[in-house]
Amino acid sequence: MLRKHPALWAVLAASTTGCSILGSYPYPDESHPTAPSSARQQQSPVTQLSSPLEAVCHLTTRRRNIKKLWIGDVYSNGSAALAQGRYLITAAHNVYDYPLGWLDHVDVSCNQKTATAQTVIASLNREHIQQRVSAPGYAWRLHGSERKFEFDFAFIDLGTSVVSDDPFLVDPQVVPRVGEALFLGGYPGGDISDAHTLHLGSGVVVGIDNNLMTYDIETATGNSGGPVWVTREGKHYLVGVHVSDGRARLFNASFFTAWDTFLKSAEESPGTH
Repeated sequence: MLRKHPALWAVLAASTTGCSILGSYPYPDESHPTAPSSARQQQSPVTQLSSPLEAVCHLTTRRRNIKKLWIGDVYSNGSAALAQGRYLITAAHNVYDYPLGWLDHVDVSCNQKTATAQTVIASLNREHIQQRVSAPGYAWRLHGSERKFEFDFAFIDLGTSVVSDDPFLVDPQVVPRVGEALFLGGYPGGDISDAHTLHLGSGVVVGIDNNLMTYDIETATGNSGGPVWVTREGKHYLVGVHVSDGRARLFNASFFTAWDTFLKSAEESPGTH
C-alpha cells in the first residue's frame, strides 16, 4: 500500500539518511577478515571463452526507487555464477527487493565476452523475481556496518536449463586455503572497464575468517556477485561470491545449508519458489 503513496516513503527515507538498508542476521556476526592487500593483481579482458568462463554471467537490473518516486528506471550491472545449468548464485545486493528500491526486471547473459541486449538468454519480470529469487538472511533492516557482506548472497532459478555443461562444481568438501591460487570472473565497471566486458582475475587467498574471504585481486563495481573459484585436478570449484572490495562471501556450512534448502524448494515447486 505504501508504494502507492510516495510521500509516506519520503518521510521514511528522510529518517534513514546515512544508514544502509540491509538484512536480518540469522547467525552470529563474528568475521573480521584480513584486509585485502594493497598490491593487487589486475583483471584482464577475456579474449577466448574457455571452461569455466562460459558459466560466468552478466546481470542487468532495473529498479524503481524513491529517488525517482518509483516512476523512472534505475539500471545497474552485476555478475553471477551459473550452477547446475539452471541456477544463478550472485550477491544479494544485486537482486534484493528493497522497499525503497524495488526490483522490477532482471536480464541475464551467460557465456559472453561482451554482454548486450542481444545476448540476453533469460529475463525475469516482477512476478518471476518474487517467485524465483531467494536472498536468505538479507531481509529488510537498518544498519550501517560492513558486516552486511556476511549475508550478501542470493540464488535465482531461471526456470529452465540454459546450458548443457556444468563447469562449476559446488562441493562443501572443498575449502579454500590461505595462499592458494584462486580466480574471479565478472563484468567490472569503475576504473577497470565498462561493466559489460567479461574479465578474469587471478590471485591468492589472503585471509579467511568465518564467513568472509579476502584476496589480492583488483575489483570494481560490476564484479559484485561474480564467482570466485579454485581449480584442483582440472576441476573448478566455486568457493565464494564476490561482494566487496577484494572480498567474497565464503561458501561454508551456513551457505550450503541455504543452498540445499533453495535446491529442495526448486525441485518441489519448479520455477515458483
